Amino acid sequence: MVKNFPDDPRFRDLLGNETHYLGHRLGQLGRLQEAEQAYRQASEAYAELASDFPAKPRYKVNCGHACTHVGNCLAGFGEFQQAEEVYRQGVALLEEVEANSPVADSSTENSGYLLAWAYSALGALLADTGRLMEGEEVLTKSVAVAQEVVDEFPHPQYFRTVLGSACLNLGKMLRIAGRLPEAEEAQRQALSVALKLVDDLPAQPRQRRFLAGACYRFGLLLTDMGRMPDAADNFRHGQTILEKLVDEFPELPGDWNSLARLLATCPLPELRDPQRAVELAKKAVELAPDSEYYWSTLGKAHCRAGNWESAKAALEKRMQVSSRGTRSDCFFLAMAHWQLGEKNEAIHWYGQAVEWMESNNLHDIELHRLRAEAAELMGVNEERTSEEEEGSFRNDKQ
Repeated sequence: MVKNFPDDPRFRDLLGNETHYLGHRLGQLGRLQEAEQAYRQASEAYAELASDFPAKPRYKVNCGHACTHVGNCLAGFGEFQQAEEVYRQGVALLEEVEANSPVADSSTENSGYLLAWAYSALGALLADTGRLMEGEEVLTKSVAVAQEVVDEFPHPQYFRTVLGSACLNLGKMLRIAGRLPEAEEAQRQALSVALKLVDDLPAQPRQRRFLAGACYRFGLLLTDMGRMPDAADNFRHGQTILEKLVDEFPELPGDWNSLARLLATCPLPELRDPQRAVELAKKAVELAPDSEYYWSTLGKAHCRAGNWESAKAALEKRMQVSSRGTRSDCFFLAMAHWQLGEKNEAIHWYGQAVEWMESNNLHDIELHRLRAEAAELMGVNEERTSEEEEGSFRNDKQ
């Protein structure tokens, strides 16, 4: 239709809307590379419309929204520089609409909450890559904008979800900074939003998933604070929610995957159930065999269960599906190779992960703990550089 009627904006708008929705569905199936491509196509369609029809701010709003989705995909792959560039493009578009549209109308009514969401995503990336002051500034702005939107429009669930997400990301940043009491305050605000959403919309699975994620984040923080019984309660609450979701929506792989990750990687070992995590992850892979994310979970679950050959096979399959992605998989793959006596391969994958972490100045607490676990297993001196360490290993083997 667009090719046949290139001057009719309705068909170009429809193309943007449909490819945006396609990206959403592909993301739900864990097919992140395809989701990224769909979101990029949507953002390009909206960008052309915004250029051709500058008096219609809706196109800029939609383009900014799509940019945030593209950035989320890139951040999920660990491609932080590219993600930041796209996030900032989206923020600029949404800020322009907000600045030039002081009175909301039907074309701009979503720009406020989408700007808060874009700020939240950008601020989380800045914090994860070690720019804590800038990250705090952007995340504080995100919470403020989201709260303003919710105060004006208290009923739409998406507006409140964005407020909760902004509080979660602010809490994560404060946790990275070691400001644990402030992190707890932000996380409690996020939990309050999530609980109210579930109370108001008990039939909405989206809100229950958000609550499960908020419980997990709060459990991580409480673990850092040494409050293990409270942490365990939050992890169990999240697990209970996910158990019900897989019962109600057995056709959706994301819930199987989330439950598998929780049971495989929970920081409290007594709450792990790696054997069951393997079975849950297998179900996710069965439902979505083209998802690198679900193969990653299966590999990690096998590692925690001590199934080293199966772990290696699943993680190598994950690399075959997509070579892109965060290098936490590389740490698990390094440990699997080490346990199998394949020292050179273990050294290679450990070095890949460390190089990626250091080049991006990553401050993710769980990732640093995983690196320490792999280093302890392999006898790595963490005070030395990865190049020095690899050379030491090879010299020891000669």
